[in-house]
Amino acid sequence: MKANIKIEAIGFNSANLNRLLPPGMKIPQRYWVAEILGISHKYRFRRKFINGRVDYKDSNSKASRGVFLNYILEPGRIYEVSKPTSWKCTERFFATVDNSGAINKHESYEDAKKATG
Repeated sequence: MKANIKIEAIGFNSANLNRLLPPGMKIPQRYWVAEILGISHKYRFRRKFINGRVDYKDSNSKASRGVFLNYILEPGRIYEVSKPTSWKCTERFFATVDNSGAINKHESYEDAKKATG
């Protein structure tokens, strides 16, 4: 069964500022989910970044807080998640989904790999 992870996109409006910057410059996003496809010698992991569905329902007027992204995760795969917990702190972890649709957090890729079999 698939699972949904909901991440608050703190500072979501700053992504809109990228269009005002010179070409080649970009404000990095702190919120993302990527499926781990394998090992990379350059970046440690080969990742496929997943697009989340944006939900403005609880957003403030500037869209700096309360904007959420919903990501669909499938069982049997390993995901890396970057989730802001405040303006200054970001939680980063590996996630797997079991057959009941529950999302399990793992501290390391090796732990996540063991969980998927």
